[in-house]
Amino acid sequence: MTHEKKHTPEQSKGIKKTVILLGLVTVGLFLWSVYLVLRQAHV
Repeated sequence: MTHEKKHTPEQSKGIKKTVILLGLVTVGLFLWSVYLVLRQAHV
């Protein structure tokens, strides 16, 4: 494997999926923390 820097289409798809999943998880956690803060503020 001399061309390690070149990604095959399959690898690119996998990387994109991983990035999207990480983004969704990050947004989900952020929204969850905001929700908890708002819920505590209303109590």
